[in-house]
Amino acid sequence: MALLLRVRHALGARMVQVETRGADRPIILGSDAQADVQIPSSAVSPVHCQMYCQDGQWIIRDCASASGTFVNGVRIAEPAHVKFGDVVSLGPAAKIDIDPMGQLRRSTPAASRPPVPAAIPAQERAAPADIAHAAAADAYESDDAQAQGSPEQQPAEANVENAADQPWGIPAAATTPAPWRGGSRARRRKPNPATSIAVGVTLSVIVVFAGILIAIALKKEEQPPPQPAPKVEPKKQVQERKPPEPQPAKKRKNIFDGDEPSPKPDQPRPAPHEPRPGDNQPPVAKDVNPPAPAADPRKQTDDWKNLEEANNSINFARAIWVNEDYLQRHPGEFEDEINKKTAEALDSIWWQRLRELCQSRDRCRKDIERLASDISRETEASYKKKLEQEKQRRQDMHDGATRTLAEEMGYTSEEVPNEYEPQQIAKLRAARDKEKFEKWSARVIKSIRGRNGQLPWQGG
Repeated sequence: MALLLRVRHALGARMVQVETRGADRPIILGSDAQADVQIPSSAVSPVHCQMYCQDGQWIIRDCASASGTFVNGVRIAEPAHVKFGDVVSLGPAAKIDIDPMGQLRRSTPAASRPPVPAAIPAQERAAPADIAHAAAADAYESDDAQAQGSPEQQPAEANVENAADQPWGIPAAATTPAPWRGGSRARRRKPNPATSIAVGVTLSVIVVFAGILIAIALKKEEQPPPQPAPKVEPKKQVQERKPPEPQPAKKRKNIFDGDEPSPKPDQPRPAPHEPRPGDNQPPVAKDVNPPAPAADPRKQTDDWKNLEEANNSINFARAIWVNEDYLQRHPGEFEDEINKKTAEALDSIWWQRLRELCQSRDRCRKDIERLASDISRETEASYKKKLEQEKQRRQDMHDGATRTLAEEMGYTSEEVPNEYEPQQIAKLRAARDKEKFEKWSARVIKSIRGRNGQLPWQGG
């Protein structure tokens, strides 16, 4: 019988149907590519847990995973049974719903299910409204019987005692109409006049208070805004002019007086002349900022704009491809400037590739140590063989990354370069093998030209 699983993780959810297998060939759940149920997460171990069917029941077993296996929130150390509705957690990264469509429950034999209670006849059922009216009527009937000393009190008590034997647990007096009822309604409780008066007074006070608030608000809106006070300017003091003092009259000259020098006639004023170079004149302001040189029209084309956009992005391989294409279509134009941009892009790709290889080498080294520990503890031969195959695959990846670092790039240090730390990059750039870097750069440019911007180690 196949089992349906709902696998939920950070990338989404999907339904997986697995076949029924025994303990000799269990279903493997993990992040490994060869797992029966693959979960793409670094928090899930390559072989995280196993599931198999035994005596018609499914069993889950943890495989010494790093983050643990949980069934309904409880971590398991031994094999545990799972059933319809259980939730299996593979660490914090993934959750698996067991049989979300209820196939196991539908396939369970009817004999093993709990019995269904028998249906109650329609004649013996009572509507909730009839039950309520009957109970109220019985209460009033009981009060009247106690007040009158009626012998009907004993049958009412007997009905209450035998309530468990009646349908829905309701006394017989509540389901059997009393002869004196005659379809009349239950008596209503008289309203208390004091309560009505208190409610009316409270509502009146609230209405009056609300009216006062509304009137105050309307009055404020009707008032005009205050006008600013006019500014009073100080009066200017006018000084009174004094009249000119009278001057003594000049004596008239007599002909018999001695010779006196005759007064000089009034000389004409010199005419205004134009300013000469020697005159004091205000200095003329000069333009401090000289005009910017005219832009090169060759850098206003679409090809050059595409080149600038590609070199300002973080896709350095595409920038090199655009630079090479521009030089082919415009030979001799800005060749030194474009070659400088290409050299900067090659330098950035070099440090990115070094960081990727160093991280892959260190990650494989940790996985090899963990798999070696799992192999030493594993007792099942088939599963132990799978672990050994996975360990060999990780060992090959580790050896390949180490060989590429040493032979192609001449890098043997354990330090992982970080292109965002200028001091570290400057130190490593000074110690870089120039010959290996030139060969590596030529191989990269050849791959970019021939594969439309693809690097040598990129697939496709």
